Amino acid sequence: MGAPSVDTVALRTLLILDPPEEAYFRDNLARQTAAIVACIEANDTDAAAILKTAFTDGRRFVVKVIDLDEDTLPPTMLNLLAANGWPGNVVRYHAVFDGPDYRFVIMEECACDLYMESGIESPYSEDGLRCIMRGALLGLSFCHDRRLVHCDFKSSNLLCAEGSLEAYYASSIDRETQEKLSANIKLVDLSEAHEFGQLRGDVGTARAPEIWKDVCEHVRRSGRAWTAEEIEDTSEFQSLCPAAPAEDSWALGATLFELADNEDLFDPDMVHEIVAKGDYAALCDYYVERLAGLPEVFRGRGFSEAAIQFAQRLLVIDPCVRSTAHAALKDEWLA
Repeated sequence: MGAPSVDTVALRTLLILDPPEEAYFRDNLARQTAAIVACIEANDTDAAAILKTAFTDGRRFVVKVIDLDEDTLPPTMLNLLAANGWPGNVVRYHAVFDGPDYRFVIMEECACDLYMESGIESPYSEDGLRCIMRGALLGLSFCHDRRLVHCDFKSSNLLCAEGSLEAYYASSIDRETQEKLSANIKLVDLSEAHEFGQLRGDVGTARAPEIWKDVCEHVRRSGRAWTAEEIEDTSEFQSLCPAAPAEDSWALGATLFELADNEDLFDPDMVHEIVAKGDYAALCDYYVERLAGLPEVFRGRGFSEAAIQFAQRLLVIDPCVRSTAHAALKDEWLA
């Protein structure tokens, strides 16, 4: 696909959250569209890419570019999220435009993500993680209030508006500073978001047990042998797994462990191998075994019992008992 020559007329407005700025975003994007697309295609990025860019007046934004044949991030999702004002702990989406071949989503720029290189000890303190969890929960609560499930919550989808994460490493953070640090945490990437009850298929990263339960049932009924690779990447599950907010809570708990230990709580390869056999009972046994080690890991970091209990309430296998985002915000660990 060659880089199209896009002018102002060729960009169709799908969504503008700041109507007085529609011309500003459209005109600035039009001047850069050909260069953006050329950059994407030079790097052989077909489905989606995220680039930081500066407009003519120096304001900086992130432009997410999506193939038009990719059914992700429909503007209706953003309209739902923007109802009654854009939530502070979700990265702001300013506008969505369609060109001849690509959809362009203009978002606010955040300074850094929470990614840690593998093999290093997590630098986050308990107080720092408390700030991160509070900010993440505020973002999720806004989504859930609008009947949207994120469906792909993970550490790489949490950004920080500050230029450095050093403040989150401090061993002791006073309450006023904690609130400011929580406000800087932003939930990003709504490309997999679904409305409550919408069939969401086998998508997302930290999939909750109830999602795998549906997949295990499908595997058993199929009457054929499956491989772990097929479980990881198949289109056969697209009619499964209605979206529900409880799955975001599970993913948040798994993310808390990852940020505390810089290791995955659950080995995805092991999960895929078990699910390929359709053995949900064995999967639950694996979850129970791994969760039993969580207190030792947290205590080894010097974390409080309240932090352990907070994580355990998010990582309950039964979604009906699992802590909701709103309940977690009232947890004593965050109080």
